[in-house]
Amino acid sequence: MKFVGGITYGPNTFTFPQTFSAQIISTITTGTAPFSVASTTNVANLNASSLNGATFASPSAIGSTAASTGAFTTLSASGQTTLTNASGYNLYASGAGNNYMAGSLGIGNPSGAGQMLYVNKNTTGSTSTAGVAVSTAIQSDVTGQAALFSTYVLTQAATFNLAALKHYNANQGAFGAGSSVNIQSGYFADASLTGATNNYGFFGAIASGTGRYNLYMGGTADNYMAGSLGIGSTPAVGSTLFIQKSITGATTGYSIRNIGTVQSDVTTEGIGIFNSLSTQAASFTLPTYEHFYASQGTIGAGSAITSQYGFYTGSNLTGATNNYGFVGTIASGTGRYNLYMGGTAANYLAGDLQLSKTVTAAGTTGARTINTTTGTVNFAATATSLVVTNSLVTANSIIIATVGTNDTTMKSVQAVAAAGSFTLYANVAATAETRVNFHITN
Repeated sequence: MKFVGGITYGPNTFTFPQTFSAQIISTITTGTAPFSVASTTNVANLNASSLNGATFASPSAIGSTAASTGAFTTLSASGQTTLTNASGYNLYASGAGNNYMAGSLGIGNPSGAGQMLYVNKNTTGSTSTAGVAVSTAIQSDVTGQAALFSTYVLTQAATFNLAALKHYNANQGAFGAGSSVNIQSGYFADASLTGATNNYGFFGAIASGTGRYNLYMGGTADNYMAGSLGIGSTPAVGSTLFIQKSITGATTGYSIRNIGTVQSDVTTEGIGIFNSLSTQAASFTLPTYEHFYASQGTIGAGSAITSQYGFYTGSNLTGATNNYGFVGTIASGTGRYNLYMGGTAANYLAGDLQLSKTVTAAGTTGARTINTTTGTVNFAATATSLVVTNSLVTANSIIIATVGTNDTTMKSVQAVAAAGSFTLYANVAATAETRVNFHITN
């Protein structure tokens, strides 16, 4: 052996001075191992191999060590290990074995009470960052399910009430003065999420029941869906909203039920259902353009329906100053109808039928232009005919005309239709001004 002065030794025991440096130890080749080193203060790079299997006395601040390996096996309950490194890694475990922590873990700051994993650290170092990033390649032995984030929460078998259980909770902190964020997403499913046979941005498999919702939006902000929506079934091709669901749960069932309370800021119109269809700016022909369409499905064997209504106006629709079951405001013109019943079934009106009319005031006689289906004109005394110009009239129109004044001589008229007008012929000349009523049917 080679030693520097100042070393004292007895059988199998060496005592080194404080200034002793391990670099000057070459090897220990004789004596009976293991040797016991009583003090290692200021002995840099001292290791078991250089001492031929010597054992180390356990410093009280560290705890016991395994013989020869130098691995710490015990840390007292009140002890604490502090690792400080300005660069690189304070803790680096490159082995493939599992790592275990029974206590909580804080990153950036110590974990607080009730927190298992607490991350509180400035986000920096790159233009695009992630608070927690998972990038993994799923290996071939994983054939059941791969869940990158999975929660499984139990409650203790004790009597207590938990006000809210949130498996994932997104909260916004304070945005610093001068900073701005264009888009903030609580949860985001990227457009690249399309590689599987079936791809779901968000999936809820909760079965129906009281207080159960697969999707519940309690906030008052608007909700937006760019794609089609299917309720009870996936959206049918060409359908923006497709509902195919059994109507059940009550003796009176609804497929779509709209109940709204018009608030005081609505001062022009309150509309329950609004429909506005447009066409693309392209050259094509659409044979039929139906804003509302009622069609009967299959009536199952054994079921019976007493009355079926394509559209129904309830009897309580009477609360306004003017109440209309159906209103059409299409102006007259070729191919225009406010009400068109093309079916051959009978039509029934229990109430009064009122048709728009034009009444010519007394004292106005002779030819008139009246573009309504019902009206009146006045024959002057001694007149025997009168022409009414009317855009609704064709040569095939049926015109019913009656004398509306008890004239002593003129008792009846004949109506002869032509394109755009009709002529009234009196049976004899009127003695005085005489009113004639007419009605046109096309």
